[in-house]
Amino acid sequence: MSADKIVIEIATKTERFHRLEQRLALVPAIVRGLDSSLKNAALEMIDEIASATDLSEEERELAITTLVAFVQSYIIQGNMRLALDCAHAGYAISTGAANLFLKRRMLNVLGMIHREMGAAPIAISYLAQAVALAQQIGDQLGECAAWANYAGVAISIGDHPMVGIANAKVLGLSAAIPAAKILRMQAHQTSAQSLYAMGKYQAGIAAINNAIAEQPEAVTPFDHLQLARTQNTRSALLVAAGELAQARDAAFLAGEHAQQAEGTMAQAEADIAQSRVDYHSKQFDVAESRLLALINKVATNSSVKHDVYNELANLYEAQGDNEKATKYRAKFFDLYSQTKMSSTLEQLSLLTHLSPHQPAQRHEDTVAKIELVRERKEIFRARIETMEHLAVAAELRDDSTGEHSYRVGRMACLLAKEAGCDDDTIAMIDIAARLHDIGKIGVPDSILLKPRGFNAAERQVMEMHAEIGADVLAKSKIPQIKMAEEIARHHHERWDGRGYPAKIGSREIPFAARITALADVFDALTHKRPYKEAWTVEASLSEILALRGQHFDPELTDLFLGMVSRLRREQGDLDHYLGVAARASPFLQARGKIWETLRHAKDEYQVHAVSEVQA
Repeated sequence: MSADKIVIEIATKTERFHRLEQRLALVPAIVRGLDSSLKNAALEMIDEIASATDLSEEERELAITTLVAFVQSYIIQGNMRLALDCAHAGYAISTGAANLFLKRRMLNVLGMIHREMGAAPIAISYLAQAVALAQQIGDQLGECAAWANYAGVAISIGDHPMVGIANAKVLGLSAAIPAAKILRMQAHQTSAQSLYAMGKYQAGIAAINNAIAEQPEAVTPFDHLQLARTQNTRSALLVAAGELAQARDAAFLAGEHAQQAEGTMAQAEADIAQSRVDYHSKQFDVAESRLLALINKVATNSSVKHDVYNELANLYEAQGDNEKATKYRAKFFDLYSQTKMSSTLEQLSLLTHLSPHQPAQRHEDTVAKIELVRERKEIFRARIETMEHLAVAAELRDDSTGEHSYRVGRMACLLAKEAGCDDDTIAMIDIAARLHDIGKIGVPDSILLKPRGFNAAERQVMEMHAEIGADVLAKSKIPQIKMAEEIARHHHERWDGRGYPAKIGSREIPFAARITALADVFDALTHKRPYKEAWTVEASLSEILALRGQHFDPELTDLFLGMVSRLRREQGDLDHYLGVAARASPFLQARGKIWETLRHAKDEYQVHAVSEVQA
């Protein structure tokens, strides 16, 4: 049902919404983004709906359906903040409903929005709740939707095996559900995107063709946006496989859907598809003009803009213009990191802020003072937890367990204790060291997941993660986080001054960064990464000893070697001992529940093409 029809139904069926009739009449203009001044009217309507305390079940359903229509419209426009406002209003309404389907629906919508925003930890938390609730109430269609969204999250963090398993779950559950056709298409589409990222182009073409075979009739602008994305993905795969004629057809179809979607996001999908075909057909001027014009159209949409920069870099490389290719590749990397940083800070800003209320008789009212302190501690805890989850999500691309950051934090605080630090410093190092690699959020998959050595340009981008992480922490407005900023910036410095980014050495390197460097290198050596196999503990300790006084503080190295040897005797399984905090992480617990469900699905649905292709 279109947003216009939903609004009319609400206005005619319920007296409560009659007073909103004039504002609701503005919905078509609002959702198409024809007049930004109308957004306030939309938000007033949303607030009025959400603030009602005695809604009937029918009214709740109609209100939520309206709000979901707004969510889809704002996603088309690329306005995630307003989409999130609508979703939170819908979730608030759903929590008082007897019909648990409504709550499941809004959990899934919230997961979808955070997926689009790049907030993987928050998305996974909502989607895990959506899966559990869908299973509880026997809502198989809702469960399919949650798994389809989860596959999209898995792509965003480079977890490609999970993409195939989640999509196999969608295909298995949806076999007997006609209404799930769009979800089957989405499953095949995200599998194709995953296969493209892994360089498996022929398998990706098979997956995207399956998506098109499942393609339902497009009704809403949001449907057309999804189909424009499908054809863009198909075009990219066909170009990579050398099938230019078919790729051109796919780009044309992307343009057809973009016209129906009436939004910047869809038009960008079509323009990128067409320009990619043009420059691979040696029509460099045409492709260049199209992409440069697109930059102006998407000036405020960073996620699309960095895709355009990437295509321009590819165009100039194909043309043999290395100077311009390098220029736009640098623009791509810079904007990618800025976008990720902004997304991180935006997620922090969405946390509950400290109430501006100042209690009367502040100095005399002990209860109010205690409550104020409690609120401050709770906000600090929530912000730190969010930062931890973002750091873990960044690490998941090269650490599938998500426990690396927590193990490093635990090892670093134990070493701080060995070095005689006070209890407050020890506790702060545990927290701060967990955030040492949060800057990896700003490193693209193509570099972070590269299985072999970096060239000079890639090495430079990879090393940027230290300063990106420090900048994120510096701008997080968490006053107690100064130590984490120092660790993030300097944990790759070397005792001999040959590290990065500042090339400082010896005791110029902050103490907490010197401690974290030992814990980080030891954990990286003893665990498998995309570019290396795991080393034994013995080999890792020998390497650290060999680097004593070169890479590492010699005094701390001696303490570290003795401490690890003792912990092995006392604890046996170091990973289990050091990973206690990881196992208590709400994010990793939610991911664990997802994994447990999908572990069974891997065998149950292995007959499906998606899981066969990606196994």
